[in-house]
Amino acid sequence: MKGINAGTQRQQKSYMPFEQNSSHIYMGQKQKQNSNALFSKKDMRDIRRSVQTSWSELAGAPSGKTGNTQSYGESLRAQRQQAKDTSLSLKKLKYQFKSLSTKILRSKTSLAARQAAGQARREILRLKSQKQSGKYDNEELEAAIEHAKAMERVAKKKARHLEEEEMAKCTGGPCAGSRIEEEQLSDEKTKAMEENPDDALNLDSERYASNSLFDIYYPAEPDAQTTYPVIVSVHGGGWFYGDKELYSYYCCHLASKGFAVVNFNYRLAPQNKYPAAIEDVAYLIRYIHENAGVIHLDMEKFYMLGDSAGAQLTANYCIIAGNAAYRSKLDFFTYDRLPKAVCLNCGAYEMDKLEDNISDWYMKKEDGSYAVSEEQRKLFLSQLEYLTKDFPPAYLMYSVNDNLRFHTIYLDGRMETLGIRHVIRSFGEEHPDSGHVFHINLKNPEGVQCNEEECAWFRQYE
Repeated sequence: MKGINAGTQRQQKSYMPFEQNSSHIYMGQKQKQNSNALFSKKDMRDIRRSVQTSWSELAGAPSGKTGNTQSYGESLRAQRQQAKDTSLSLKKLKYQFKSLSTKILRSKTSLAARQAAGQARREILRLKSQKQSGKYDNEELEAAIEHAKAMERVAKKKARHLEEEEMAKCTGGPCAGSRIEEEQLSDEKTKAMEENPDDALNLDSERYASNSLFDIYYPAEPDAQTTYPVIVSVHGGGWFYGDKELYSYYCCHLASKGFAVVNFNYRLAPQNKYPAAIEDVAYLIRYIHENAGVIHLDMEKFYMLGDSAGAQLTANYCIIAGNAAYRSKLDFFTYDRLPKAVCLNCGAYEMDKLEDNISDWYMKKEDGSYAVSEEQRKLFLSQLEYLTKDFPPAYLMYSVNDNLRFHTIYLDGRMETLGIRHVIRSFGEEHPDSGHVFHINLKNPEGVQCNEEECAWFRQYE
C-alpha cells in the first residue's frame, strides 16, 4: 500500500497516526464523508496540518515543511529498509562446516584424517583474517572459529587412533624397530599444533606436480606489492611417514618472523621408492622459481631447512644441485638452483657408514625397501662422497638425547675438512624433553631458541 501526501490524494485509503481523545481517526473515503458532518472546514484544516506535522517529524523533516513529507507507511518502510541495508552491509559468512565434518567422518587412514585437520586449520586462519577485516558479524565469526577448532581437535584425535592401528599392522619394518623414534616425533608435532599464531597467513594449497601439493605461509597482512624471502621446509618422517599438515603451525611460526614459508608434500615410501621424494623436492623448487613473481617470493633470498628424513633430503638436494658430476650419474629429474643457506635438524646423512636400523631396513634389504636398483642404492648411500665446497652455508643441529646425533657429528667433520662454512649446535644437555626434532614443539623453550637462531642464520645471507 503506497502512502499519500495529505491534501493531494485524499481519496486513497491510508492509516494516519493522529490522536484525538486517545483514539485514532481512520481517514478513508467513506469515513471522510462522515467526518464532514462532525467537523467544520476549519477543524478539518487543523487536523490535516497536525497530520502533516506528524508525517514530517516521522520522516525527519522540519515541522511546517510539507513539500517533502512522507506518509507513516513510507516512513516505516524507509526505516525497515535502512535496517535491512545495515544488515546486508555485513558480508554473509561462508563456513563450509558440513563438508569439513563429512571429510573427517569419511577419513579411513591417518593421512586422510591429518588432511582433514589441516583443512580445519586453514579454515581457522581464514576466519581469523575475516575477523580482522570487520566486514562480518563478530559473534557469528567467533562461533565459526570455535567450531573449526573443535573439528581440528576431532580430526587430530582420529588421526592418532588410525595411526596406532596402522602401526600395529606393521611388522619387521620401521614401524616396529626404527631408531628414528617416529612416536616421539609425532608427539612433538602434536604438542606444537594446538593453535596457529595470529601473525601469519596461510595460502590454500597449490599443486606443483601431478600428485603433490604445497602451502605458502606469509607474514600477517602481506603486501601485494612486496616479495618475501622464502624458506622451503622439508618435513621428516623416515621417508615413509608425515605430511605438510603436521608442520603447519611450525611453518606459521617461521612466517611470523618475516618469511614466506613453503610447506609441501612429497611422495612417500614404500609405495614410492627412491628417487621419488628427492625428485619432488626438485620439482617443488623449480616450480616456485618459475612462479616466484605470482606468489610474491624473492628467490634471491631462497633458503631451505628440514628435520630427520627432511634434513637428509635437503642435504641430498644441495649435494645434487652443487655437483654436476653427481647429477650426471642420476637418471631422474634434478635441479641446480642452490639455496643461499640451509638448516639441517636432527638429520640422517651417513647412511652407508653408520650402522643402525635406518640403513639396514631402508637401504640394505634385498628387496630394496627404499631404493629400487643396486646402482641407485649405492648412489644414495654414498651421497656424502659427492659433498663439495659449493654446498651452501649450513646450520647443523642435534639433540644429545637423540639416537641420530652421530649423523650430524659426522657431517660436521666432513664439512670441516672441505672448508664448508657451517656451525653446529647441540641441545638437550639440561633438558631431557628435548629429543628428536624437539624444535617442532614451540612450547619447548629450546625449540623456540633453535628456531630464532636459524632465522638469524638465514638473515645473514640476505
